[in-house]
Amino acid sequence: MTTTNPQRQARGSSLRPRGGQPEPENGSRAGRPRHGAVGRPSATTADAGDTADILDRGTLPPTGLLLARPVLLLVCALVGALIGFGVSGGGGYKASAVIEYTVTSPDSNVAKQTGQTLARTAVNQTVLDQAAAALQTTATDLSARLSAKWETDTRLVTVTVTAPDEQQAVNSANVVASAVITVAQAGRQAALTTALQDSTSVLNDQTLPQTEAELARKNQLGAALGTRQDAIIGQTNALSVTDPATTASAAGLGRPIGAAIGLVAGLLLGGLAALLLGLRGLRVSSGRALRTLLPHTEVNSSGQVAKLAGECLDSRIDTVAVVAAPGTIAQSKAIGEELAGFIGAHGRRVIVIQPEQVEDRAAALGLLGRDVREDVMLQNGADLLVAVVVADSDAAALLEGQSDVRAHVVVQSGRTTLSRTLHILESFSRARPTLVLAK
Repeated sequence: MTTTNPQRQARGSSLRPRGGQPEPENGSRAGRPRHGAVGRPSATTADAGDTADILDRGTLPPTGLLLARPVLLLVCALVGALIGFGVSGGGGYKASAVIEYTVTSPDSNVAKQTGQTLARTAVNQTVLDQAAAALQTTATDLSARLSAKWETDTRLVTVTVTAPDEQQAVNSANVVASAVITVAQAGRQAALTTALQDSTSVLNDQTLPQTEAELARKNQLGAALGTRQDAIIGQTNALSVTDPATTASAAGLGRPIGAAIGLVAGLLLGGLAALLLGLRGLRVSSGRALRTLLPHTEVNSSGQVAKLAGECLDSRIDTVAVVAAPGTIAQSKAIGEELAGFIGAHGRRVIVIQPEQVEDRAAALGLLGRDVREDVMLQNGADLLVAVVVADSDAAALLEGQSDVRAHVVVQSGRTTLSRTLHILESFSRARPTLVLAK
């Protein structure tokens, strides 16, 4: 049996056990073997199966870090949406007119080549000059706002024009489509005229003296001209504006889509910032946030002290540490007293050590040293010790890193930082620490 020195005995005699049966006169636990004695498993033996359950937090879950900064995410999302809304919708309006053409050849390649040629014709200088004159603008300005595209596997060419307002876009698209048809028809007429002029020139330049020979020559020239004209007409396709522009739509990105894209981009940037910031400046906010950020740590409220007392009884641990985070000393003392009361209601004799009793190192060693805690309980006829200690104090240091202690870390919403909370949890990692969210 461990011998208790006078100093320890003096300190132990000032403590009063809570609850349970009257204190035995001999100062020992009636009918209870000492810690580790035969008949009662030692704390180390009882907790052998729990040693693998030591907290291993590693990298904090990204989801927890994101949810820990809802204001940052909200602000970034709103700013992104506003920027997206502001920069979108400034491209004016666009309108399209559809030109249909016909081809005599059944070959699909001919239809494709004809459509691509017509699309190039729609943006050539001749069409631009004619359409710009009708619209009272310049060919350069119109060229910057005009596009033409052959629709794949069709006999359609779409002419699209952008403009500052809807009506101007509609008018411009229809004027350009009409100009394309006019230029194409003018080209056919010019080709026919050229063929006629060439034939006439040959007919007049060379005459034969023999009447019959001259007549035969004229017949040949006439037949050749007819063949050439038929070829020109066959190669020139019939064009029509099958779907003139009637309405215009917003050009470029619409404002709703721009706002949505900005919202998503803002959320992504906010999430990246939250991950990069980590725990900097974060404080305990709620039990739900703590459970998300620390999924492997049990989180309780100050109203669940009875549950904690029951767990202490089942764990067969004889030392319970109520660790006060900065700013939670008053709440921790109240939780320690309440915890002792619930444990005492189950017939266990409890000693409560308050922070003022272990303010200096000597006092802490006299009451909380590993080799004296059991002696203190024996001297006072108690079988469980509840120590309320301040985090990072000498008293707390005597209980850190030990598996025969159960630790409950008291934190307060809006006051305790998460970095400090993690530091305390790591210090008591072998004590299977839980968090108690104080009011």
